[in-house]
Amino acid sequence: MSSRDLNLLHPSTRAKALKLMAACGEKGLNVLLYDTRRTRAEQNRLFAQGRTAPGRIVTNASGDSMLSMHMWSIAVDFCKNVRGQEFSDAGFFTQVGELAESFGLEWGGRWRSFPDRPHLQDSAFISGSQSPRPLINQFGTPERFFASWPIGAGAANPIVPKPPATLIPSPPKPPANTSLPVLRRGSRGAAVRDLQSRLGGLAADGVFGPATEARVREYQRANRLIVDGIVGPQTWNALRGADSFAPAIPATVRRGSKGETVRQLQQRLNAQGANPRLAEDGVFGPLTDAAVRAFQRHGGLTADGVAGPLTWGKLLS
Repeated sequence: MSSRDLNLLHPSTRAKALKLMAACGEKGLNVLLYDTRRTRAEQNRLFAQGRTAPGRIVTNASGDSMLSMHMWSIAVDFCKNVRGQEFSDAGFFTQVGELAESFGLEWGGRWRSFPDRPHLQDSAFISGSQSPRPLINQFGTPERFFASWPIGAGAANPIVPKPPATLIPSPPKPPANTSLPVLRRGSRGAAVRDLQSRLGGLAADGVFGPATEARVREYQRANRLIVDGIVGPQTWNALRGADSFAPAIPATVRRGSKGETVRQLQQRLNAQGANPRLAEDGVFGPLTDAAVRAFQRHGGLTADGVAGPLTWGKLLS
């Protein structure tokens, strides 16, 4: 997830979001708001997902088009603030979506062509349009829109602290779903292919070999699970939950890799101040390798030059 800072929202949108949070609190709905603003690079990365990058399609708006409401800070996404249940409770989304509508926010769960249950947007700025084209026509870029906000416009709505970075603990869980097989090195078949597809960066050949085990361990470590290389109920639940709501961690890349994922890596490293600045050409060469190692050292990771889940997690946070 990207920014959870409500202060990045337009003051009017922020006021509505604060009213929503208060109402949810009164009703016992543990809601977490996030994606308060996306940069062009972040939106382009999401747009690539399911097209030129691993994962499923989650948006029809590229960053270059500037057609995402999130880029204009008049939209916010939400989920259930209970670890392991963030996006699985349809009734929760309906309750919060209807509350949001009562405060003047449009709920994406109503959309017919591309339902987006976690999405809320402040349509007061776009005069009934289904996109921010009115803002594009008036201001040209999000940055000019931000500059137009009156100084002190949010004074009536005090600046609020950032929400906690971690989700609250989940209540006791029912017995785990035992219909999913436990997979480990040596397993074969359709379930292994499904696993490999969800992990990304692997040939989905249905054979649980050393490469698959290593990728499982990376995933477990990045998601704070027991790191044993065995795909049991906890790992399955994390994989299936992540697949349903959030951008997947990009595939592991290393020196010699090529393609869109490497280009995303180079863009992220440049945004972090890579020196020298990298050519965003999609080729993982010596300079990219050196930049990855430098980033890993700075972030307290093993400086092996391999951009796996832990490195991606740091880059995307």
